[in-house]
Amino acid sequence: MLGNKYILRLFIFLITFPFSILITTIPVSALDIIAAEARPSSFEEDGVVKGFSVEIAREVSRRLGYSGPKVQLLPFRRAIYIPRQQSGVVLTNLVRTKNREDHYKWLYKTTDVSSHYVTNKPGVSHTHKTAAKLNLVGVFSGAAVHIALKRHKDIEIQASSDEKTNLKMLMAGHIDAWYTSSVLMRGALLNLPSISWKDLVIGERVGDIISVYAAASLDMSDEEVLKWRKAFETMKEDGSYQAIMERYLKPVPMFKNYQ
Repeated sequence: MLGNKYILRLFIFLITFPFSILITTIPVSALDIIAAEARPSSFEEDGVVKGFSVEIAREVSRRLGYSGPKVQLLPFRRAIYIPRQQSGVVLTNLVRTKNREDHYKWLYKTTDVSSHYVTNKPGVSHTHKTAAKLNLVGVFSGAAVHIALKRHKDIEIQASSDEKTNLKMLMAGHIDAWYTSSVLMRGALLNLPSISWKDLVIGERVGDIISVYAAASLDMSDEEVLKWRKAFETMKEDGSYQAIMERYLKPVPMFKNYQ
């Protein structure tokens, strides 16, 4: 018959051994990656979360030794607050602003974004002032460009659920102009290969250039932030960053690069 001491040792082994395994696996897998829904940066297609900011975050985390963290796609308004409320969270895509500066650790800049009015009529371009005289201006519903445009009460807005629809409506003459960003525009052109940037009149930049970053919870150490930045830089050096961007954004000479 087993002695009490043996049974006690066996019991301690059984409850501590699995726990020790769990402890050793946490450093390489305990990472939550959140993506704020915004095509072509982050979106779901055929049950798979994809987009250039998502692929970049996955590759950076892989290079850092994380074991395939799952990317969770969430509505923008919800996604941006999660790194502020939880620890160990990376958000793939967030515009860096003064108001947000102290609420996140900023990992790396994914791309710069500018806003433009687009038409398909040679020699015709618009500003907010001239757009007020148009019948309809198409814009991506809920996007930053939509929020900015709504501040101009004298502009008649036609908000659509995706930019491909806006581009089609522009070419069909259903809207007079399309207010979009450099990133959203190139994503739409890639999804409609029959339409070339040469068919469009892309107006001058409206407003300031904004920068989209990957950001993290404030509890991420400065050492870890530096690792993420260095891993991202290796992607730019070996061309994998450019390859990802080209899969989601159609090149337009007016926008010479992504940084």
